[in-house]
Amino acid sequence: MDNREDYRLYLMELIRPFGSMEDPPALLLFRALDEVPFTVTHSMDNNRIADAMNIRSGYGYFVDGPVTLLEIMVELSLYLAYAREKLIPESDPWRWFSEMANNAGIYEGMRYEEIVDQGNRVVSSEVSMFPLDDEGEDNRGMELWMQLNRYLVKRYHA
Repeated sequence: MDNREDYRLYLMELIRPFGSMEDPPALLLFRALDEVPFTVTHSMDNNRIADAMNIRSGYGYFVDGPVTLLEIMVELSLYLAYAREKLIPESDPWRWFSEMANNAGIYEGMRYEEIVDQGNRVVSSEVSMFPLDDEGEDNRGMELWMQLNRYLVKRYHA
C-alpha cells in the first residue's frame, strides 16, 4: 500500500471509526475527492489549508502534494462533530461528511470521474457544500468558513 492510500485510510478512520475500511463505495469516494486540489479563492480560506496541514501532521508520516478537497471535508467534519457537538447531539463526523458531500451533489455509488468532476465544481465555487434554501441567497462567492456558518444558522438555527 502506498503512503497516499494509507493516508486516505487514516482520514477515513478519523471520521468513520466504526465503518468498514473495506467499503468499496466509500474508498472510491475518498480516492476521487483526494484527486481534487483545494483552491484558495478567498484569503481566509488559507485557514482551511492550515487546518488540513494539522491533520497531516497528526498522521505521522510525510504527505506530499497540495491539500485536497477530501482533507478540507474531513477537517470540517471533525469540527462540526466535536466543536459544535451541541448543535446536533450525538452527531458524528461521518454524518457531517455525508451531508456536505450530498449538498454538493457527491454521492457514494457515483463513478470516479463523476466524483472528481463534481469535486472540481465545488472548489471552483460552481456548487456549495453549504447551500442556503432561501431563493436569492447564495453562499458560493464567500469564503468557506462563512458559507459553513451561514448554513448552520439557516439550517440548524445555530
